[in-house]
Amino acid sequence: MRPYFLWLLLLQGAWLPAAMGQRSYVPHSKLATGTWYKLGITQAGVYKITVAQLGSMGINTQALSSANIRIAGKGGAMLPEKNSGTYKDDLPETAVLVADGGDGLLNGDDYLLFYAPGPHAWEYQTASHTFTHRYNLYSDTAWYFLNVDQPGQRLTPDTPAASPSVTVNAFDHIAFYEKDSINLVSSGKQWWGPVFSNSPGATLTRNYTFTLPAAPSGPVQLKARAAARSTGSRFDITVNQQTAGSLQLSPVSGNIFEAFATSASGTFSVMVNSSQLEVGLQYNGNNGDQGWLDYLELHARCPLIIPGQASLQFRDAASVAPGTTALFMVNNTGPDTRVWDVTDAWKPVQLNVQRNGSQLQFARDRFHTAGVCGL
Repeated sequence: MRPYFLWLLLLQGAWLPAAMGQRSYVPHSKLATGTWYKLGITQAGVYKITVAQLGSMGINTQALSSANIRIAGKGGAMLPEKNSGTYKDDLPETAVLVADGGDGLLNGDDYLLFYAPGPHAWEYQTASHTFTHRYNLYSDTAWYFLNVDQPGQRLTPDTPAASPSVTVNAFDHIAFYEKDSINLVSSGKQWWGPVFSNSPGATLTRNYTFTLPAAPSGPVQLKARAAARSTGSRFDITVNQQTAGSLQLSPVSGNIFEAFATSASGTFSVMVNSSQLEVGLQYNGNNGDQGWLDYLELHARCPLIIPGQASLQFRDAASVAPGTTALFMVNNTGPDTRVWDVTDAWKPVQLNVQRNGSQLQFARDRFHTAGVCGL
């Protein structure tokens, strides 16, 4: 039976300001010595690499020591723009899990697992207990590098948590849609999606589908941002054919000293009873008007249920409080389900779990997010 994995992210508080002073740097890059193999990651998840895949990279897998495997990479999210920020001047190593059957060699059906956060990031807003996505403007792929010449880091063992003070059986599901394809003035870093208009070959309506792990247990929050170059127009938004609301776009005159287009954003709440959500956008304007979607961002409270044979990443802002220990209860799990805490993406922790039939329980005494991954 294939193992299933649950990965967990802790919700941290505000970052402390970086200490100012003289910086020190490593003497040389990890990539300066040895042979490294490049891996492309397009989304967050736990990734599995088999012996056969290592062989296809050109690695000699005969008598391959399972201890001498390491993976390095920065994760893929955009770097901070402030020069005063703290930066890693070399590729940080990522802790991995190696399943070698106990013989110290990677062969047969052995494999290794590692977590990658992907090129796009989610930022936790401590004041509002919400999440905001941060789209990578420069790359849709995060790059990792694998080496088999020296011993590598392994998953950190779990430590006992305090007695739980709150039970968690639902989580904050978050998702977004953003496809950068148009720069309106051929300058700057603001990009938009396809055009909405009544021009020949264009369209006034588009639909975007989101699949939730399960039907939400409360209202779905939808945030949208769009722009228009018009004499005054709007985007009407629906969720599963229910009216969610509208974005009103102010007119522009076309004057050289005026903005090329205006933008608007809004957050809407809709009750739905399905795990399949179709968000519809209808652009309403006059002839010659044009509109563009920037992004859709979805927040929904969902029950902690693994969706069939798929993976699940989850987090729970509701249980975030000083001194709180949360008991997570996950349903529809299999006998081989594992839990990873990946708050520190480079140092995952495989958690101790208790099983009660198809329900899995684990406790953590820090702020968490979590997810399940099928391999």
